[in-house]
Amino acid sequence: MNSISNSFAALSLDSGDPHEDEKQANQSRENRRKMTKKEKKKASASRLNGAEGKKSDNQLDQQALGTSLSMPLVWIDLEMTGLRVEEDRILEIACIITDGRLVKTVEGPDLIISQSEECLARMGEWCQNHHSANGLVKAVQKSRVTEQEAENQ
Repeated sequence: MNSISNSFAALSLDSGDPHEDEKQANQSRENRRKMTKKEKKKASASRLNGAEGKKSDNQLDQQALGTSLSMPLVWIDLEMTGLRVEEDRILEIACIITDGRLVKTVEGPDLIISQSEECLARMGEWCQNHHSANGLVKAVQKSRVTEQEAENQ
């Protein structure tokens, strides 16, 4: 990944009307309300019979939404020593930013965070088995990235 000093600068959050998605969705609902029963039935039947051509399910979903879905989505994946937020520690964090159509726009850091042997020993049985089997425990033991350094990235 190319290093971006401010990853969020790549998102273009301030471009265009922030309420555009909502306006388009409202317009789409209004258009559906104006359709006659016969038109609605015909549109539904054509979708069921595959008359939409070779569009993917995603394209059909987007068409049904009637919106551009322009706002970004931030996906954060954490691997932790357990599920207790107050006590357990992060072992690995990854971040991906997509547009509203789920097309990846920015791939953030994937960081493996160093933790003490004591911290790793406190993991529950499931975490110990799972994180050992996939190699995460060894990667954590080798990592030199501290929690503070990860927060600063």
